Amino acid sequence: VRDNLSRISAETGELVSRIQVLNELNNIVYTPIKSEDIPTICALTREVLSSYNPDIKLMGTIFAGNLPEVVKKITFGKVDLDIPAEEYLDKYQEVLDALDVIAVDYYPGMWHIPMAEARENGKSMFEQLGLLQRIMEKLANLGKEYELGEIGIQTNIPLMSQEHNEDRQRYFYDVFFRAFKKMLLDFQERGLALPTRVGLYQAIDQPATTLSGKILRKVTPFPENDMGQRNSDGSPKGSRNPKTCLKRLRLRR
Repeated sequence: VRDNLSRISAETGELVSRIQVLNELNNIVYTPIKSEDIPTICALTREVLSSYNPDIKLMGTIFAGNLPEVVKKITFGKVDLDIPAEEYLDKYQEVLDALDVIAVDYYPGMWHIPMAEARENGKSMFEQLGLLQRIMEKLANLGKEYELGEIGIQTNIPLMSQEHNEDRQRYFYDVFFRAFKKMLLDFQERGLALPTRVGLYQAIDQPATTLSGKILRKVTPFPENDMGQRNSDGSPKGSRNPKTCLKRLRLRR
């Protein structure tokens, strides 16, 4: 890792300022280790990278969504994919202390499905930020630097046309960022620290390269390969350019 960072710095003329440790710490699919071991991993990471950049920040990500809870219920507890984000933040203070930045991954309408809104109006799910707001408020009150790590939606829903899927993605970003800006203005009015960055997942579709991946993409609604703002060849989709969405986040002075 250190060699790769040095190569990046040689090409860009700048030091990498932060690095992510693992992925979605409360998601056992991506972080299949004990949370109690994460502070040790962070300490080792700082030690290894101290000669590269002694001021480098370590970032951890938290998955915020209720889909794993739904899976747990319908399998009668036999499939348990994560620890709910709010519970994780309360339980593992030592993990928060070991990290400089916490990023929240939030996918309303995909990995987080507010059931009441889904029954009444599916599209209203995109603007339901209750869970995200509670988590970000908790991080702000803890004095922790935090950000919106990942936000996005797929364009490969089965039985829907490509045009419909791309229009839906555009609608998603428009509705979500309007609601997100409203939330940030509320934070600002109450004197709460704001998230330092916003991450979109993802810029360009990432086609599967393995046979199993290609089969998964074609015969299932697996979304990960088709969440880009652009197609894999770089051509634009019908969705709104993410820069346009981000302009909505400019806050009133």
